[in-house]
Amino acid sequence: MILSVFYGIGSIATLLGGGIADCFGHRKMVRLSFCIFLPAIFIFTNTSHFVIALIMLIFMTCGESLSYSPMVVLG
Repeated sequence: MILSVFYGIGSIATLLGGGIADCFGHRKMVRLSFCIFLPAIFIFTNTSHFVIALIMLIFMTCGESLSYSPMVVLG
C-alpha cells in the first residue's frame, strides 16, 4: 500500500510540477519543493503513528516529485 501511494502521488506531482513551474518559475518551484520535503522527512522519520507517517509520505512524495520537471529544464 505504501509503495502504491508513493508512486501514485509521485506521478501526479511530476505532471503538475511542470505546469506550476511554467506559471511561477522553475527556481521557485524547486525551492518550494525542497521546503515541503525537508520538514516532511523529519516528521516522517520521527513518528510512530501510521496515519501521520502516511500523510508525511504524501508530502515527501510531493516535495520530491514536484521538482523533477523543473530540474530537467534547468539542467
